Order: sequence, then C-alpha cells, then structure tokens
Amino acid sequence: MTGTKEIKAILKRWPMQSRMASFSTIEHCFGLNQKTLEGWLSGKIKSDVGVLALLRMIDTYPWLVAVAARDFEKKAAEKLMVIAGLDVMRAKLLKELVS
Repeated sequence: MTGTKEIKAILKRWPMQSRMASFSTIEHCFGLNQKTLEGWLSGKIKSDVGVLALLRMIDTYPWLVAVAARDFEKKAAEKLMVIAGLDVMRAKLLKELVS
C-alpha cells in the first residue's frame, strides 16, 4: 500500500492505539497547521511523499512525538529511545513468562 491509501490507513489506526498522541498534539509538536492530519485523512488537503515519510516514522516510532515535544533535544531523544526499547523488551519478556 502506498500514497494516499497508506496515509489514510495510518491515520485511521492511530486513535485506536492507546499510547498514540492526539492529532492536535502531533500537529503542535511537528509544527503542522491545526486540522492538517484530519485534512490528510479526509483527502481535503493534498499530501506528498514527505507526509507519508513523516507518518510512517511516527507510526513506527510513536516516541518520536515526545522527542518533537522536547524540540528534538538530543539527550532527551536518547533517553526516550532507550525507554521505548526497554518497554518493548519488557513486553516480550512478560509474554514469554505468561506463555
């Protein structure tokens, strides 16, 4: 899936993810105009490959929103990346223990 269909699929999936920030938070952190994400979702605002790249990165690495909220400060980004990695490891280990 590529282009507009993938953008819509990513944006439709986000509200269902409990840890994903709201559209308005994402727009604020990344310097997007208000209602931009809704515009991309509805097709009212034209998107491009840059939009798709940004959404893929946020979808794959949701902690990037927290990095953006901290103005991409390097030490904060490093800490958030480690915390995200530890969260993944913890979930996998717990799954193994329960199985």
